[in-house]
Amino acid sequence: MSNQMLLNTRECLSVLSTNANRFKAFKEKYAINAVKAEKNQELYDIKELVKYWVQDAKEKTNQDLDRNSEDARLKKAQADIKELELAKMKGLLLEREDVEKDVAELIVVCKNKLLNLPSSLTDLVSGVEDRQKVNSIIKKHVYEVLEELSRLADVPNQEAKREETIDETPIEAISTAATD
Repeated sequence: MSNQMLLNTRECLSVLSTNANRFKAFKEKYAINAVKAEKNQELYDIKELVKYWVQDAKEKTNQDLDRNSEDARLKKAQADIKELELAKMKGLLLEREDVEKDVAELIVVCKNKLLNLPSSLTDLVSGVEDRQKVNSIIKKHVYEVLEELSRLADVPNQEAKREETIDETPIEAISTAATD
């Protein structure tokens, strides 16, 4: 007991700058036992009290940091939502379903165009004996289809144009383009 510095409750309240209720809760939380002195006076080892007081302050600081971090995440999420809503109002965002529909339509158009190539090119290349000429005709039509598809991809929300391109291109139009 000679190396202990003992304080009564009033002195502890003064040293720790706290009130009786908080000191009581603090003692219960850390199971701090008092040394009984004369006249049932309770004395506390100040070193033990300060050690737990510092630990308690660190825990509260960490809780405050966690709360601040949660608040910051919440504010960021709310700001992100507002930014998305604003972008949607400005027409900068597209609905997922609309994009999926447009992509599916573009795939159908592409498929139809590519499937139409052999039948439309058969008559054009059937009489041509020069392999380079056949290759040139096929390449020209493939590039035309690719160019048309790229124009379709660049023009959003033009269902009418897309529906027109789904129909097979007449062979006469291709033959005329091939001979030009």
